[in-house]
Amino acid sequence: MDDHNLSQQEFAQRLNLSAASLSSIFTGRTNPTNKHVLAIHNAFPEVNVNWLLFGEGDKFSNASILSTPSKQEVLVEPILNDEVINSPYQTDLEASFFNQPGGSAQQQQVLSTPKSESIYRSASLNSLITNNIDKQKREIKEIRVFFDDGTYEIFVPSKR
Repeated sequence: MDDHNLSQQEFAQRLNLSAASLSSIFTGRTNPTNKHVLAIHNAFPEVNVNWLLFGEGDKFSNASILSTPSKQEVLVEPILNDEVINSPYQTDLEASFFNQPGGSAQQQQVLSTPKSESIYRSASLNSLITNNIDKQKREIKEIRVFFDDGTYEIFVPSKR
């Protein structure tokens, strides 16, 4: 938001999200969801997804710092794991996309990163977003409804 000089309203419009949804995130009432992260990534592809999700690495991806290629060039250019690029640029690093009061030792370390330090290009951003973890399918066993008079009912799904 700050890098593009956007208000919360303008930022919400750019992401196609409700301003109330973002406001509750900024005030700390709720946490950002996958929908928010994807909206930010789609609206601002230069923002590093690792930085956005985990506060790791640089705020902006290397491709956007070094140049701004067209979409066709980005699709054709292969991204190699652990490719090292020495960047003469220094960006304003922050450890979290949604600013939080206080600040941790990790934030202080990220903020004091020297200019000459190497920047590592990670694997494709899409592979980070679409990486699914195989989970065993869960089924509802029972639902209990408790009433204010101290009684309750148990609902069990029928076997199909």
